Amino acid sequence: MDKRKNLGRNFIFAGATILFLMGVSPHPHHASVTEIRLNTDRDVLEISLKFFSHDLEKALKKLDGTVLKLGSESLNSDDEETVNQYVLKSLTFIVDGSLIDLKKVGIESKPDDTHCYYEYEIPDEVNSVIVQNNFLFETFKDQQNIIHFYRDDQKIQSIVFAEKGDQFTIPVKNRKE
Repeated sequence: MDKRKNLGRNFIFAGATILFLMGVSPHPHHASVTEIRLNTDRDVLEISLKFFSHDLEKALKKLDGTVLKLGSESLNSDDEETVNQYVLKSLTFIVDGSLIDLKKVGIESKPDDTHCYYEYEIPDEVNSVIVQNNFLFETFKDQQNIIHFYRDDQKIQSIVFAEKGDQFTIPVKNRKE
């Protein structure tokens, strides 16, 4: 019985060593997922962004030395503002050539992932909104930012931003039809 126990331990140790030497990371793919929902009843774009918490921690440390520990249900106000400023710098919405102000609804952080929620009230005269998602490109060469666009509960399109400067135009004309 002891031989089986030792064999099992040796197998686990060998497997862990091989994985370590291969450089296996916690998640080999770097991605964020943004959901943009055109709420036609309220004339509002509802925006939610989800990303791996430790990816943003690494990005902020690389950018300006900010050390942030995400993962608690209640971020302190300074940490929440740091996350908010990074998101607003990286995820931009443009109308008529000008950046628009998103209203922060909230930020939730868990050990593995962080969720940020925003809204934009669409003025009647606006027909389209351009989205650029440059989230984490400065930190990860393989970063992909996925956007799912919905009109109310109907999924319209999904797009993957694979490099800085990619953009997507959201049609908001004829919202009440």
